[in-house]
Amino acid sequence: MAESQLCDMEVIYSPEPSDDAGYNDEVVRPALDIIIVGSMVDPTHQLPDSKSQAENQSRWFQDLLPEHISSARVMLFSRQSTATEDSAQDRTLLSAENLTQFAKALLERLTIERADDEYENVPITFVGYDLGGSIVKKALTLASESEEKADLAIFNNTCRLLFFGTPHRAHNIMSWVNLLFNIISSVPSPQPLKLNLHRRAIEISKELDSLSIAFSSIALRYSLINIYQVDVDAPMDWGDTVRPPQNSISQSMLYWTVA
Repeated sequence: MAESQLCDMEVIYSPEPSDDAGYNDEVVRPALDIIIVGSMVDPTHQLPDSKSQAENQSRWFQDLLPEHISSARVMLFSRQSTATEDSAQDRTLLSAENLTQFAKALLERLTIERADDEYENVPITFVGYDLGGSIVKKALTLASESEEKADLAIFNNTCRLLFFGTPHRAHNIMSWVNLLFNIISSVPSPQPLKLNLHRRAIEISKELDSLSIAFSSIALRYSLINIYQVDVDAPMDWGDTVRPPQNSISQSMLYWTVA
């Protein structure tokens, strides 16, 4: 199976032509491409701890980004969520092989979306959720080592990275394992994901440790923002704290501190 068939790339929003645009201006060159990379462990694309989606709830990147950054094109990259409970894809979801496959798929799908001349050299911002951030780091590491013109274009045009709860460093492999268990326990994961979980967590922890070292060689190229969840009951003396509208995300994700 080709890497790109494992994943979806959905264009959430594209800038619209202005009223005085010419008749043939069907495609507007965006000022920025924003790519949201969904959770590697949550195929429903919802934020952690979102057990259900009420009608009045919405995804912040679908409603807020177009309102506040209307000149940007917003895309959602996420793994296919059609696998059955007996699917080998779900059972091996947390694996070094799948991390690499999803990273390659991200490069493939983004290359397709940026194929038109209007998108050449448009700056790129990646937003990664938990291990989705690891997919971003793996993709950029692969692109930096690639001889493909399209991969190098993505690498060179990426300017900013936002990570939501993405693990970057750990003291040892078991510390990585603990980080993974914390991530998995925070999302409504399918039962197959939990099969042989400890063994697979150790395997991918070794990959994350290697990725951390490899990515550090290119990290200084980018403007990086790390966003971590904080306790909603904690005293509000955190300094720079972001509180999105309550109806846009789950209750447990209201308060964020920007590192």
